[in-house]
Amino acid sequence: MANHLNNPPHETPEKVNEPQAAYGLKADRPPMTTPPCQYTLEELNARLDQAEKDVNNGRHYSTEEVRKMYPKWKLK
Repeated sequence: MANHLNNPPHETPEKVNEPQAAYGLKADRPPMTTPPCQYTLEELNARLDQAEKDVNNGRHYSTEEVRKMYPKWKLK
């Protein structure tokens, strides 16, 4: 009985894609032609290790520095 409360009558479970629903996208949206950037676990860990090294070596910008570099953004 609770199942019909979770699924409106115009959307059947086989038409609802949870990631699409989470981002407010419609199920009838055409599929992406190019998959999003995907890394293997090893590639991801290497990128994270490099990011940590960059931060430790001072290769980063503060929020205020970025705002000064891009004043057109007018971030609040």
